[in-house]
Amino acid sequence: MLLSGVVSRPLLASVVLALFLVYTFLSNIGIRHLSPHTQTTAALPPANLTESSGIPSNIWEINFGPPLNEDNANSIASWITQNPGHSFTLLTNEGGDAFVQSHYDSKPFIRDTYLELKNPILRSDFLRYLILAAEGGIYTDIDVDAIQPFSRWIGEHTKVNAVIGIEYDQRNDPELARGMFLPMQLCQWTIAMNAQHPLIVKMTEAVAQAIHDLANSQGSSVAKVMPEKADVLLTTGPAKWSEVVFQYLSSITHSKVDHRNLTGTKNPRLVGDILILPIDGFATGVPHSGASRKVTANTMIVHRFHGTWKQDPGNEKSPDQKIQSERVPE
Repeated sequence: MLLSGVVSRPLLASVVLALFLVYTFLSNIGIRHLSPHTQTTAALPPANLTESSGIPSNIWEINFGPPLNEDNANSIASWITQNPGHSFTLLTNEGGDAFVQSHYDSKPFIRDTYLELKNPILRSDFLRYLILAAEGGIYTDIDVDAIQPFSRWIGEHTKVNAVIGIEYDQRNDPELARGMFLPMQLCQWTIAMNAQHPLIVKMTEAVAQAIHDLANSQGSSVAKVMPEKADVLLTTGPAKWSEVVFQYLSSITHSKVDHRNLTGTKNPRLVGDILILPIDGFATGVPHSGASRKVTANTMIVHRFHGTWKQDPGNEKSPDQKIQSERVPE
């Protein structure tokens, strides 16, 4: 949706919320979306590649829960206002099924694993990877605010086909923060990726297998799998994502790449065609890893942790309670 610069963010948030409420009403009386996508903005022309990168100008979100609230609408509005040249698509549970059926017909193991899976947390994690592998663009959770436009994520770097942020960096702390499994974990609440990038394709395959492994370990089927929090993190969540990313970086550099290569980094690092942002890029406000408590010039997004299944992202209060400003310093 191309928007005039005179449209205020509060007004846009109201429009976004109203559009979603209309969709919800139509769904309740039996009228579904007219395409595999549930869109909250007008359709755009085919996405162009973002300048200096191969990442398509698409923004994707998922909502498997109740209708959007005002906080969600404000977050969506931030993405639209910061990235007016991008398309925006919100997928519901039904939209996710249609997307996977239409894009993964030639990959029955992946398709059937997703469609059989009922757990909404595992489904939401899995779907974000499937979306990026098939269509590319930016995936972001519905409780994430865009602080700066995508072009600033890339900066002066060229030939960027993926942007990944650090979620947790143990640094010199004697113990891992509560809820973390690796000395460094990477964000999957927001990921930017070119379609069919080998990294994201590998992730879809790894997650499909991990879901089956989890079901087998429980003596269950994929449809009846009952994950604990640790199972989610290690099967479809940030621990699994980080494991696959580091494996991939090691393969393309022909050397061991792990947390020791990135710990304490203050500036974006380009490894191959993958741009890795420092902790403030995607995780300003988290109560660990040396993250800033308020928005800085290095803050690209802010995760609000509203309504998330994992309320405590570290060992203190939600970072949303600690962020002191949303203005990017001049």
